[in-house]
Amino acid sequence: MVNLANFTGDFEGMAIRVTEDGRFSVYDVLVAFLKPTNRKGSAGESINPRQVYKSLSDRNPEVVHFVDNLKFPGRGQRDTPVANEEGIYQILMLCPGKRGAEFRSWAAKIVRERREEESNGELAYTRGRDRAIRVWKRQGYTDQHIAVRIKGIEARYQFTDTLQAHGVDKSYEYAQITNAIYLELHGQTAKELKAEMGLSQRDSFRDHCSMVATAAHMMAEVLATEDIEGNNLQGFRQCRDATQKAASRVARVFE
Repeated sequence: MVNLANFTGDFEGMAIRVTEDGRFSVYDVLVAFLKPTNRKGSAGESINPRQVYKSLSDRNPEVVHFVDNLKFPGRGQRDTPVANEEGIYQILMLCPGKRGAEFRSWAAKIVRERREEESNGELAYTRGRDRAIRVWKRQGYTDQHIAVRIKGIEARYQFTDTLQAHGVDKSYEYAQITNAIYLELHGQTAKELKAEMGLSQRDSFRDHCSMVATAAHMMAEVLATEDIEGNNLQGFRQCRDATQKAASRVARVFE
């Protein structure tokens, strides 16, 4: 089953129009998802997404609750239904034929696994780790790089737990403290780094870093954690300043 969690504007070689706020053209997704060979008729039969969508929405009126209509830029564009990622999943669950059945089977398997993990923390951790490793391998990471990335994530969890325990409790404060690291090590904020790398704001910057950069982030957060805990620093400003200082020390090492 195709992993549908990573829409990037192109699905199985077919263009998917995406709005600025991250919603997807339902018509484009249906054309890409419902391959002609999986529907009645010859292999060359084309998919009429408007007819498919009308049939789906007629049989399932609840579809209207998770789609909106808009016109994409361009001459002669008509209203097109768009939905966020969750809405797209719900629509695909309703699709007819082999592809729809495969997707429903895949979704049921995911739900069963997550339910198992709710009562088994070790299983949840192991499966989550294995899924992450598979993603990184698809991205071309070496085993050594993956090992460093895993250690970096563990250091990040300890760092954010420390921040929370020492009075940092707002999401924008975490973002500013993280940017204190990036500014010292890279000279740019997370938003600027993602833009430079051609990533969307939903993408993980650290999933696209070199092994050296990953190690540098980890070292900065470990040093900051030790300073914050050792000196019982409290609040956003003290924690941010300690983090900036730690990142500055790391930057000198990697110069």
